[in-house]
Amino acid sequence: MKSDFNMKDVFNIGQGLEHQHFFTRNLKINKNYSEDINLFLFGPYGSDVKQIETGLMAFQIASQRIPNLKLIRVSLFNTRKEEENIIGPIHEYHTNIRPEKVGELFRTKSGLLLAPSKEGEGFGLPPLEAMACGIPTVLTKISSFCNFNPVVDYAKFVEVGNAQDMAKGIIEIINNKQLRHYIVKRGIEVVQNYSYRKVAMNIDTAISKMID
Repeated sequence: MKSDFNMKDVFNIGQGLEHQHFFTRNLKINKNYSEDINLFLFGPYGSDVKQIETGLMAFQIASQRIPNLKLIRVSLFNTRKEEENIIGPIHEYHTNIRPEKVGELFRTKSGLLLAPSKEGEGFGLPPLEAMACGIPTVLTKISSFCNFNPVVDYAKFVEVGNAQDMAKGIIEIINNKQLRHYIVKRGIEVVQNYSYRKVAMNIDTAISKMID
């Protein structure tokens, strides 16, 4: 895609996804929740854009309605103590894990992902990785998340900075089996448009146009 920006040509080459790590092995994991339901929350605590503290509060509110809801935190840095001072014990905390481990985590745990970021978020890769593994997502209504696909129906979208609305979205995904199944199906469809092969082709096209 080409557009004018500050009087210069700009080419959008898209975003790739490591499909060798992020894929769906068994949809039954997410179609019918097991005894424990896991809420995945990615990003460094303290990042203004990631809004992790709001996500923690949303988990705390939702867990009052869903007692078997467990939090799985994934971050570049270990700030577990600071986070547990806010909400109490965290079920699992993973620090700086490799993509293949993230993919395996998604495939072996039943649950959903919450991405509470505000505008300023880059592409937002963890939601796309979760979708590729059949994990339904609760995403804030920001540009990067809403631009995964022209038809914006592949997640439960919630208000930025609103822990109550996020908790409501979490609970709706858990309790509404039909909605959950639809979001899982749409998420898997959407991620098919993201590959590094396609990125390479777009780079080749952009270079050819610049040469011409």
